[in-house]
Amino acid sequence: LHNCSTNHDGCSGQELEGRELPTRLVEVRKEDLSTKARLVKGSGFHHTIRYVTLSYRWSQSPSLQLRTDTMSMLTDNIPLSELRELFRNVFEVVLQLGCAYVWIDALCIVQDSQEDWEHEARLMARVYEFAYCNIAAAATTDSAPTLFGVRTSYPPKPLAVRLDLQLGDDSFTGSYHLEDPNFWSTRVILSALSKRGWVVQERFFSPRILHFSYDQVIWECQELKASETFPDGAIPEYQTYGPEFAFRHSNEVSRLDVEDSYDTIIEAWEATRSAYSSTALTYPTDKLFAISGIVKWFEVILKDENVAGLWRKTLVTDLLWFRDGVITTNLRTHGRAPSWSWACLDDETH
Repeated sequence: LHNCSTNHDGCSGQELEGRELPTRLVEVRKEDLSTKARLVKGSGFHHTIRYVTLSYRWSQSPSLQLRTDTMSMLTDNIPLSELRELFRNVFEVVLQLGCAYVWIDALCIVQDSQEDWEHEARLMARVYEFAYCNIAAAATTDSAPTLFGVRTSYPPKPLAVRLDLQLGDDSFTGSYHLEDPNFWSTRVILSALSKRGWVVQERFFSPRILHFSYDQVIWECQELKASETFPDGAIPEYQTYGPEFAFRHSNEVSRLDVEDSYDTIIEAWEATRSAYSSTALTYPTDKLFAISGIVKWFEVILKDENVAGLWRKTLVTDLLWFRDGVITTNLRTHGRAPSWSWACLDDETH
């Protein structure tokens, strides 16, 4: 984290001057060897303070949230015993990262206020964009409620074997490492977290991410993808195309000239949109809300207007989208988008 924020040219240029902090943050501190937390207003702090964000799946289990009737209590003190285990784990990680503030939607957005939710939803992209680091609870579910997966072995190193084989004209002599070609996919792309719609935007804008997968911690930023198994990077078959290109090379895309690189920019958009279309949302009406930050980002680069998920300049050809894979829903709009837009469906589209 220190190396990234100080030495990575593609990651260290985060512009903090004049930025607005999130409306609310959770302040975390150690007091008498115990962890304490309380809700604070972002406007009360200097704009350069560092805060951490969290990407996670919502739980069906009851847990303390920010509501109109709990705001006063949470501002005074957040009773950790009433929080999800995941949130308590995150507080510990935040302190170990040397930070004192964290943004978690369930604790920073008033859950029984539609007005507050709509206001904060419009700011969501910037909340993640200006965070110091994002913690991604990649493997956390109701059945596995902790941020920290149970290790089957430690340290998780590649299996080393020694060979002395002669196969025809080819000889294999020496020490070899057996690597899983799906290492990244199984822990990040196909994780339980990546199936959540809001996470696409959260990952897109986060300057750096700590993925807590089922067996180890994985690092991701604009210049390095590493893990406990591969601490120096070189993760097997890390994808640099499709949605992975858009997610972790957004700085490169933002610097492209639309006249010279239109196809590359549109490819990044289509890959991101396609990946997003296959995710699930707790509330189907969030379909265009949960990608609105990415849409605005591409509008600036493409110098175009997005119309219900399609681009005005290429509207005719954009209408040629289609459903892919197993069709799980009937054609319905949920009242959120016109029937000619891919956003009217819950299925993956291309």
